[in-house]
Amino acid sequence: MTGVTVKLVDPGHADDAVPPPGTAIVRAQGHVRAVRERYLQRFADPAEAAASRSARAWAWALGETTTAPVSDRETVSPPARSDIETEIAIADERRLRGDRQDRADAAAIILRWLIGVDDHVPVRCANPGELVGGFGDILRSREEMTDVLSAADEGRHRAAVESLDINADPDVRRRAQQDAEYLDGVMATLAWVLGERAETPVTRARPRELTARALKSERVHAEDVIEQGGNRWAADWPLPRWYGQGVKSTITWLLGDSTALPVDPAGNGHYGATGEVWAASEICPLAVMESRLPPPRGLIVWEPRAEWENDSNHHPTPERNRVPLDLSTSHAKIDRAFEHLEVLEAEIPGSVPQEGAYLIRFSEIDQQTGWCNVVLVPNHAKKPLLGVVFGDVIHNLRCALDYIVTGLADASRVELTAKHQFPIFTHRQDYEDKVGTDQTAKPNGPLAGITCGLGEVEQFQPYHRQPDPREDPLWHIHRFSNADKHREVAGFLVIPGGDVRVVFPPGVIAAERKLIPKIMDWSPDKEYVIRSIRFDPPYPDPRDFRIEAHVGVGTGFSTSAFSGKPEHAVHIYKLRESCDHIRLIVNTFERV
Repeated sequence: MTGVTVKLVDPGHADDAVPPPGTAIVRAQGHVRAVRERYLQRFADPAEAAASRSARAWAWALGETTTAPVSDRETVSPPARSDIETEIAIADERRLRGDRQDRADAAAIILRWLIGVDDHVPVRCANPGELVGGFGDILRSREEMTDVLSAADEGRHRAAVESLDINADPDVRRRAQQDAEYLDGVMATLAWVLGERAETPVTRARPRELTARALKSERVHAEDVIEQGGNRWAADWPLPRWYGQGVKSTITWLLGDSTALPVDPAGNGHYGATGEVWAASEICPLAVMESRLPPPRGLIVWEPRAEWENDSNHHPTPERNRVPLDLSTSHAKIDRAFEHLEVLEAEIPGSVPQEGAYLIRFSEIDQQTGWCNVVLVPNHAKKPLLGVVFGDVIHNLRCALDYIVTGLADASRVELTAKHQFPIFTHRQDYEDKVGTDQTAKPNGPLAGITCGLGEVEQFQPYHRQPDPREDPLWHIHRFSNADKHREVAGFLVIPGGDVRVVFPPGVIAAERKLIPKIMDWSPDKEYVIRSIRFDPPYPDPRDFRIEAHVGVGTGFSTSAFSGKPEHAVHIYKLRESCDHIRLIVNTFERV
């Protein structure tokens, strides 16, 4: 690879608000300089930067060198947009082939941003928005947001008038009404972000600060509104699905996940008279629509995990009979699960009742044996909405696993059927009877016909986790997924923990204490014996006993027994472990 002397853009007397003159770059010159300076901080010395393809991508696009960063070919200076697109295509081809040398993923990311194909800032930092005129994780300036809000306001007024025009075609009136509701969602979101509205657009929460987590949480709720056709997040506030789409589109644009503005230049939304979404290139010169087609099946997508730049000095050892898989859909489902989990974790702290989740009582002393039980009595906390969101997390994780089997079927050249799924078993014999072994798959089992990755599927089975396979993350997903699909919404569960000490009246002494085994599967509808104490006669009156308790509560979810399976419960912290575990499994299969 040819080296290059790296130098920063000299601003001179140029206008920072316009793109660098004479180049194919569409970003404002001030933004280019700020992002580049921040990016180059990752290099310890100029020699390291000179050897980096990503550093050369900046210099080449700005006309500071004629050597292209990916192909090493000589081009005109500065390069034309077609030259830049060619370099991106070459980098993508290497990535999709699974090449381990001469990778230039980071260079391609930078070039995409410079020509406006992708709005994500190509640098990792705490406040990327500040580099491009925004703030925090928001990549749009207040001026941009204010302009869109103003245009949406005008468009909303026109759509409302058109929806009431009795002389208009019914389809036109219907689309106008949908567009008015969509624009309501756009305006509510922008007003919240700009500080003109205290409540979030969907949940009507009042977060203390605007964070990426808060934005993504609202987007998750907006997607729920879209999927369910309208949901009452407050008793008197029904939300149309078009409103949810307006909220989602706006947040997606604010975070840079899409280059398309939520409204067109005239202030029309997605459901106006044309009935179709506009091209992003019609909105502003910075928004160039990229065709994001998924890579062909059977091709692996290698992404650098720790840094944008791929480490050319460290490569996995090639393996015989390597089967490359594209599991980008599994990763997308895991990302979605994490988004739901963040919503769940944000809402749970306010869901534990203040009066206490459990009460403690004493049983009567058995007159024959002298035993008395200390019993924990549930003080019910019904939170069905939390169970629904919990089910969304589980559903996405289950899908991520099943998409692995889809990839394995493609790699094995087997037609995918409705029976194919990722198997999950707590007993080895059951696995061998119904699925097969780590070498062969049963012809009528969930891996029928698959020859690739069988060893890895078997390796991750819960029965390998001892002493209790039910503690394996896959088993949690299996139990709750089946229950959520076929039986019930998971119950919100408050799980006690800590220490309980029984204080007796003067002169009363316990003759014996019994150790109670750890309770594995808590249920919100059951009483639990947490202590057993035996007394010698004459027996004292339990009403004179006193409790000194230092009890905290955790939260989780439970499902009742069905299909021969016992009750099952999981702490909320185990859910995040499950998400991480599924990510590990997917990463493993990408390298099978």
